[in-house]
Amino acid sequence: LKCWFQSKEDHQRQLAPPSSARHCCTEYVSSRMGVGLSLCTPGMEALLQRGQDFSTLVEGVLAESSKGAQKEKAMVLTIDRAIGEDSDGAFSSGFVSGEKVILQDLEASERLFRLGERYTERFRRDKPQTSRFQSARRFWQVTAINKSGKKQSCILQVAIVPAERSVENAMLDFRDNDDAIAYAARFNLHLRRHADVEVPRVKVAAPCICTVQGSCFPAMIPVGTTCTLTPFPSDFDISKFMFETNEQYLELAHSFFHYANFSSNGKHTLYDLQGSHTDEGDLLLIDPCIVRTEKVSIGKVVQATLTGDGEPVLRPSSANIFETLHPRCTELCRTFDPNRQSCRRAKGFCGVTGISCGL
Repeated sequence: LKCWFQSKEDHQRQLAPPSSARHCCTEYVSSRMGVGLSLCTPGMEALLQRGQDFSTLVEGVLAESSKGAQKEKAMVLTIDRAIGEDSDGAFSSGFVSGEKVILQDLEASERLFRLGERYTERFRRDKPQTSRFQSARRFWQVTAINKSGKKQSCILQVAIVPAERSVENAMLDFRDNDDAIAYAARFNLHLRRHADVEVPRVKVAAPCICTVQGSCFPAMIPVGTTCTLTPFPSDFDISKFMFETNEQYLELAHSFFHYANFSSNGKHTLYDLQGSHTDEGDLLLIDPCIVRTEKVSIGKVVQATLTGDGEPVLRPSSANIFETLHPRCTELCRTFDPNRQSCRRAKGFCGVTGISCGL
């Protein structure tokens, strides 16, 4: 075995054992090293191709994580909920609910910094008081592998405060992305109907809600943690398209933003559109937020006005966000909302957004 691994090529050619012997050697090394060989991506792929039981690899990772072995940087997640691949607006991981995946190559890349900008005090102070805007996160670029050997580059997202790592908060993430995917599918259909040539599409990376089953970072990401796993290529940069007002004007992003507001009758306004462009020219978005206009009774409005109690009625106003982020329409916008009426649809008889008084 020592001769086999010597670096000189001529010596390797002379002493290289036959394929059957190499197979036995690999089995021996694997059995002696346990999960050590399988945790590297090439090693795991080789074992899966040879029919190695995926559950054995999972058990190995769990055993190593229970010892606090952080050298290999591996985790095991169970997919609790996933968005299917049947939507034209989804960029899906292909993972399904109930299956386990092994995460490798965890990297806190600097390119992921922009994903957390919405949680800084500067931006969240006037936003809805939900985890979508108030719960700061940590992000890691990872490689996820499932039972079939499918390898997917993903972004792991975990709330910094342990108390905020709840299924309810994860469902808020899931709902925003699911709704954005539905709007993207309808927007892509609209583009195809009104374009004479093939046009770029909008895709939204579809997150999975996961539970940690084994962790190499038990102090930071303990077993039982609820998190989200979102497919996103590791070689794609992340840019802001509609977050403040100083981003470069991108027609496709602004048209999609307008279309979502138009389709929801002014009740849903996309916010923090971020992501990258694919090699095909499509716009790939990750983790967009939706500001939802909530109906407020006239009684609550009067009470808040007279006593000063309660939260401001319009914080933030969907119409204000619409006008601020999308001050002018594109040519695509005029194909579905030529008079720019969508932001006014949610207004009541008195012209105030979000109030339902029966008039």
